[in-house]
Amino acid sequence: MERLETNRTAFPDGTYTIEDITADGDLVSLRHVFTGTLQGPYAGVEPASQPVAVRGVHIHRVACGQIVETWNSGDALGLLRQIGALPGGPAAKTPEQEAATPAASPSADCPPGSPEGNADIGRRWTEALAQQDLDLLDAFVAEDLVHHSGFYVDSIGRDALKANFVDLFAAFPDVTFTADVVVADEDGAVVRWTGIGTNDGSFGGQEPTGIPVTFTGINSYRIACGIIVEGWSDTDSLALLRQLGFVGEIDPGPATPVS
Repeated sequence: MERLETNRTAFPDGTYTIEDITADGDLVSLRHVFTGTLQGPYAGVEPASQPVAVRGVHIHRVACGQIVETWNSGDALGLLRQIGALPGGPAAKTPEQEAATPAASPSADCPPGSPEGNADIGRRWTEALAQQDLDLLDAFVAEDLVHHSGFYVDSIGRDALKANFVDLFAAFPDVTFTADVVVADEDGAVVRWTGIGTNDGSFGGQEPTGIPVTFTGINSYRIACGIIVEGWSDTDSLALLRQLGFVGEIDPGPATPVS
């Protein structure tokens, strides 16, 4: 209740819009967007009706009609940047900029996929990154993919997506990834993943720190005709930057609205 009161006081007009629901057995994923205006003190920032629009995603495990376990990831970094608590950067998108990224092109008519097949495609994305073999993406990622990224600029096209990953591999040469939780249905897949690596290259305009990091995120994929045509990556970028020492501790209260 305390976290809800903190969020309600800071963003009394805050609204969660559910963008997508994926259910598979005892797992349910909800991808949402939180919008509102800052009308109360938050993270040391005085309110000036700053508009925010930030994505988030939850994965719930349900048993006997109750949520018994949950994983979540949201753009807390983008939220703090939008209200002015942190300097701007790639994640400092305004609501207008977020809406300006085009949606993926309609796919050709094809039969629905299977949850099992789409789950495999979701895992293959993570496996390609774990192997640092971006050519593997060609087999199951559309050439005109639209990928909405939390940390990097949104990618329009598979080549732009690969360029972002090349930068990531340069910053963390030993990085590897695992798929921890996978939820899939006939239309797509949701994957909670963990990345582990060492910052031995320039990252975010900062010099290498040599610091080992562990970071998490949740990717959502819209899949048609056996390929990923649109994706959303919600990485805990704030926790990653804190581990590297690029961002100090900021206490917004019990929790940010996107978590």
